[in-house]
Amino acid sequence: MNATGRATGDGGVRGASRMRAVGAVSLAWRMARRMALQSAGRSALVVVLIAIPILGLAGMDTIEASHVATPIETATIELGHTQAIVQVVSPPDPKLRQDPFNRLFYDSGSGSGGTATDALRTPAEVLPAGTRILPTFPSTAVVRTATGVGSLTTIEGEVWDRSLAGAFDLESGRRPQRAGEILVSPHALIRLGIGLGGTVTELQPGKRTFTVVGTLHDAHSRVSDDALYGATHAFAPAPTDTTDASADASSVEYYVPDLALPWPVVQRLNHQGMTVLSRSVLLDPPSAAVAPASTPGRAPPSTCSSSRSSAPSVSSRCACWPGRLSPSVRGTGSGAWPSCRVWARHDA
Repeated sequence: MNATGRATGDGGVRGASRMRAVGAVSLAWRMARRMALQSAGRSALVVVLIAIPILGLAGMDTIEASHVATPIETATIELGHTQAIVQVVSPPDPKLRQDPFNRLFYDSGSGSGGTATDALRTPAEVLPAGTRILPTFPSTAVVRTATGVGSLTTIEGEVWDRSLAGAFDLESGRRPQRAGEILVSPHALIRLGIGLGGTVTELQPGKRTFTVVGTLHDAHSRVSDDALYGATHAFAPAPTDTTDASADASSVEYYVPDLALPWPVVQRLNHQGMTVLSRSVLLDPPSAAVAPASTPGRAPPSTCSSSRSSAPSVSSRCACWPGRLSPSVRGTGSGAWPSCRVWARHDA
């Protein structure tokens, strides 16, 4: 009886508490509604003041997210329809490892790898026999322009191959079919003062005349960039000795159109002194425990050198940023290290 009475009493107390809470909320709601109706302008101002920072932060977050490419977008812009792009960055080095998403971030090991005097290897030497490879080589050439003489970026190699669509797209005209035919960026036509079918006279490093047969859109370049695109060694003579060939190999970007390069293969290429951007890895990346990624957008510290001749030691954990879009500012110096625009530290 007493227990039942206590239970009944407790239930009454809880019921009364709920009623008081509901009544308080109802009273607060009626008071807020009355005040809002009495002063609509002030209420609207309060809402606006609250909404502005929220909408601003949401807008900034949306804009920031729109600047980050998805893996599929990155693969298309960087690779077109090819499977991978490979670059030689050092002699063979069993300690070399790279960021899985960014071939420009790599750790050159702890000192047990190759030295600057060791020969560089090329993808054709380490990939399976018969693998199709499209080498591209960025450089510069001095040519006659509409107003005199100027230095233009050149890209040697068949960048007009259909497997590179998305990274390089033919905009007008046709693809080169024989020696002496080149493509140019749309803006270069203005600087050169010519149209399709016009000629370009090269003054350095060679002395040749080319016929422009089309324009090419390069997804890596700005609309205002002036560039010439020709076959391998169209603008510069082929290397004449082993040293020149080694330096040439370090500046080439090798596209692999057909052979998929999953992460274990990328690691084996790292040991051969090469870094890779692979479609397979972008779309199916290794776990962070297996291959921790670097921080995107990290500013290079002042302790890293912009010269090949003073390249960091293999234990300094620096990454090479090749000057693909600005060959004129590539590092200079001797040795077999790749041409670099800046060495950026890769510390975690």
